[in-house]
Amino acid sequence: FGGYANLLVTFEDNGYLDYKLVKLPIKVNTDNAYTLHNSIPSSTNITLRASSSPNKNTLWAVGDIFGYFGALYRQTETSKALEPIYTGKVECVFAFDAYKAFIGQSASNSATISFTSNGGSSWEDKSVTNITNSVKNIHFFNANEGIFVGNPLNSKWGVAITNDAGNSWQQPTFLSSPQTGEENLPGAIAAYGDNFWFASTQGRVFATKNKGQTWQVTTVNG
Repeated sequence: FGGYANLLVTFEDNGYLDYKLVKLPIKVNTDNAYTLHNSIPSSTNITLRASSSPNKNTLWAVGDIFGYFGALYRQTETSKALEPIYTGKVECVFAFDAYKAFIGQSASNSATISFTSNGGSSWEDKSVTNITNSVKNIHFFNANEGIFVGNPLNSKWGVAITNDAGNSWQQPTFLSSPQTGEENLPGAIAAYGDNFWFASTQGRVFATKNKGQTWQVTTVNG
């Protein structure tokens, strides 16, 4: 890494006050290197839109084929290629390891959260059509507590939380209503500890500090 650290120095003496910006040069050597792990032929026309990497040897990814067909892919230490393991309108993925993962999908105005514990060989489906018609993002804070974000339905955000490993989902009470035409986009989320944020197409950011129990909203001015 090479760059500068900006330091603001304050000078004070007998009522005199002044500031000076000092730019401290920094150069840190690193042995990090990037190596091409796998490439997808351009003829397949795959666009990867979201991914989840629970460890350095595992990658789950969601993509579109020819712009209209969603699919789920997985890459592990023993299988270096990015292999398709599920076909359907998959919107998002959250993986715990190479075998356990949740996906959100939508088709024909219906939405489903699905879970696999065997690397995608079989899936357990849970309909969330009463909450949203399109699951855009999903995140788990631990093995039991998680959250998904979908497009609004019936003048409510398509947001729900679980405390029982996805067996049931409940919409939070303290969440501002969506504005007309407001949506969430794939990848427009962030998480840290018990904190979670999602952004909307109308420049609003929704934040929770307690895994989705209560919420605050901020508007980002351009």
